Amino acid sequence: MQYLSKRLYPLSLGIALLISLCFPITYYFLEYQGCERTASYYAKKTADKLLEVIITSPKLWKYQIYTFTEIGREMSQDSDVIFVHIYDVKGVLIPNFNYQLRTNEAKAWWNKWAPESAANIVFNNEIVGRVKIGISQKVILLKTAFLFAVSASVGLLLAFLSYRFPIRVVQRLETELQELFNNVQQSYKESDALR
Repeated sequence: MQYLSKRLYPLSLGIALLISLCFPITYYFLEYQGCERTASYYAKKTADKLLEVIITSPKLWKYQIYTFTEIGREMSQDSDVIFVHIYDVKGVLIPNFNYQLRTNEAKAWWNKWAPESAANIVFNNEIVGRVKIGISQKVILLKTAFLFAVSASVGLLLAFLSYRFPIRVVQRLETELQELFNNVQQSYKESDALR
């Protein structure tokens, strides 16, 4: 039985790790990519709004601070947007066209690797700027942590069952075999005594 126990322990540990980690990691990567797609959508939407401004004043669009303030206000209503950066054609950040969420969540460690995406601002078939938007990953991390807790519970339960159930079956069989062996020995002793 010790041989079986030594063989089942790594298997049970592998089951626990596989179930505990596989689902949350997969969920996190899929949701992260979903947030990148959302950031891409927001960036394209913002680029389209800025294109409307560029059409009305192609040379002075960088100085339309009020318009950008309105766009920033719309973005701030989406609680998951943590920053909006607008760059000119040379890739230089336009100073008045930046929105940075000023909360503890935006400065949190998990948002240093926040999902982000960019979209080009195209006017007359030329790139005149670029919009970059970042999305908070707080919700993703909370859901991933919850999924990890559930997966870890299920993984540990299955690991425990995959370890204990075969051991119990083997223990019962060993006990029954020992009883049968004792009965056979007792029968031999009785038959030897009768001769």
